[in-house]
Formats: sequence, structure tokens, C-alpha cells
Amino acid sequence: AYTISEWTESITLRYFVERSGGNLSWNAARQLFMPVLSALSTMSAAGLHHFGISPESLKIMQDGKMRLGR
Repeated sequence: AYTISEWTESITLRYFVERSGGNLSWNAARQLFMPVLSALSTMSAAGLHHFGISPESLKIMQDGKMRLGR
């Protein structure tokens, strides 16, 4: 299998947290994670699963939103 995706400037969640002093407030984490968790719920309901979720596959985009990468 393969994927095709657009190139977007981003940093990993791991780097984002390190750059933020090693932790995130609940409000910051909630704002980042809730859209991703909602998308994962929708994917799961459709029978699709992503088995590579990690601080390296979660990307923080230039607009401050988080996306799940490969």
C-alpha cells in the first residue's frame, strides 16, 4: 500500500512539547487532541484504523492545529 499527501510545513508533537518546556497545559493539550480524537473515532466507525500513532506521527502545523501523519 502507499499514500499520497500534500507537503506541509510542520513539527512533530515530540519537538513541540520539548520546545514548550517538556509539558503542555490541559487546555493546550485538549485543543490539540480533541479534533484528532474525533477524526480517529470517525475512522474507527468506518472500519479504518491507524496503528502508528506516536509523538513522531502527530504533527503540529503552522496554523497551530495537529494532524495525524504516517
